[in-house]
Amino acid sequence: MSRLLYRCLLRMHPLAFRERFAAEMLAIFDESESGSVSLLADGVASIARQWFVRNDAPWKFLLACSAALLEVAGVALLWWRAGR
Repeated sequence: MSRLLYRCLLRMHPLAFRERFAAEMLAIFDESESGSVSLLADGVASIARQWFVRNDAPWKFLLACSAALLEVAGVALLWWRAGR
């Protein structure tokens, strides 16, 4: 479940950042054994840095968050239905 959450955090980053770093960040997360909580926290901090410090359109951050939340809700619904 934490990998899914981390992938959602990666999807909240600006497109240019995701295209350049998402695969590498996910590989590091997968290789991490005990650092997943700290990597999740770093992912949240990274989102703030990328959208508010390096980007001039914070409204896109809200759009990215909304898309990620919809994705998480869809996965949760599929998981819930599979368990019924």
